Amino acid sequence: MGDIFDYIRWRGDLHFSQDGFHPVDSLIFSQMAYFPMDDLWTGEENGCLNIREAFQRIKKKEENGETIPWHMEKDPKLFEAMASSARFGELVLRDFVNRIEPEAEKQFAAVTVLLPDAACVVFRGTDDTLIGWKEDFNMSFSTPVPAQTDAAKYIRRISLAVPEPLIVCGHSKGGNLAVYASLFCEETVRRRITAVYNNDGPGFDGRVVPKETFRILDGRMHTFVPQSSVIGMLMEHEKNYTVVRSRQLGIFQHDLYSWEVLGADFVRLKSTTDGSRFFDRTMKEWLLRMDSVQRETFIDTLFSVLGAAGVSTFSELKDDLLKNSGAIVKAAMRVDPQTRRAILEILSQLVNSAQDTLPDFLPGRKQ
Repeated sequence: MGDIFDYIRWRGDLHFSQDGFHPVDSLIFSQMAYFPMDDLWTGEENGCLNIREAFQRIKKKEENGETIPWHMEKDPKLFEAMASSARFGELVLRDFVNRIEPEAEKQFAAVTVLLPDAACVVFRGTDDTLIGWKEDFNMSFSTPVPAQTDAAKYIRRISLAVPEPLIVCGHSKGGNLAVYASLFCEETVRRRITAVYNNDGPGFDGRVVPKETFRILDGRMHTFVPQSSVIGMLMEHEKNYTVVRSRQLGIFQHDLYSWEVLGADFVRLKSTTDGSRFFDRTMKEWLLRMDSVQRETFIDTLFSVLGAAGVSTFSELKDDLLKNSGAIVKAAMRVDPQTRRAILEILSQLVNSAQDTLPDFLPGRKQ
């Protein structure tokens, strides 16, 4: 089976005016949102830079000796494939934003793609920063987190800037932001949204965003998860979702490059794996056993310990793992006894949740 590169080879010669928007296009744009597009525009160029020119500018930076912080190894290849195709190359990009604010615990990025008959708003998922991941975890006890608030503001700003209907999409946290912004924007904006694509994005705290809330998108929301989804099963999400076959295993299926494509569509499966459903049930049981204060305590302590290494990204943490691990262990030892007891109690609840859930997934038990 193919992947998104094969899709570009199969469909790359067809403009969107010849062959309309497909779910695979949302996947490609969602990966594009991770591309390092900072400083590509001059002040007067917003709305005037197409994908082909954007790629050429990044390529020129590399030729001049700049180190480009690509999110994934295959990203340069995908950007070049898009830039070289008739389908994507001439599409105009506008309103790229990238905000990382450690004090606010916020990581937010988005870009808008102008299609012939729509504007596609694309939200970036979690990057490599500790702050980005901390904000993701904060979703378990706080809604909205700063990135969700920014997403709703961003889609409103785009709605005022362009007259076309809106398509909204994203991967991972970007998928969550796409759903949140579409649910909580003004009704006048929501009426212009024709489709929302959530590619393996986490859900919401069900006590804050009940499942009934999703009904206001009246069939326009499309959720895709790989067969062993982990991230996309977190917290409460839309009941109906499409399962996509991935070439990877377990958590690595979160990688969009591993999702299988055939023609203009994904390779679809009937259901997620037992392992994915077990993880889903276990995490939901675990979260239900914790109140918001316990969740916040656990997450703040975890990231405080990780931050003791004095790094801001997981890549930096990995670069000198021996030294950084020592700093982390020392920080963990300094956690006050009361907090340590609370953390151990929370972890004990996780074990109990797994034990309570496991019998339903043993051989011979009907799901």
